[in-house]
Amino acid sequence: METTTLPLHRIANALDGCFNLTEERILSSETRAMVFKAIDQPSVENWLNARSIIVSRSMTLWQAVIAAGAHPKDIPTGLQIIEAIEWTQP
Repeated sequence: METTTLPLHRIANALDGCFNLTEERILSSETRAMVFKAIDQPSVENWLNARSIIVSRSMTLWQAVIAAGAHPKDIPTGLQIIEAIEWTQP
């Protein structure tokens, strides 16, 4: 199995900075794992499982990735997902 080339601390910091509609800064372990898998092993299946997860008060992961510049029909790379999550954070 191939692993990500992104530093794990960068992934962890991005995931730790996600918050939901009630502004709780905690992703459940299940949603955190889905986002991590989409970052670590980009695929259609992993992206479809993670894209609807709320990563900021007003954005899903899919919306954040599009806002950060990815094409809506492409499966984003791990780096694109991390950059999108970081983009939503203050």
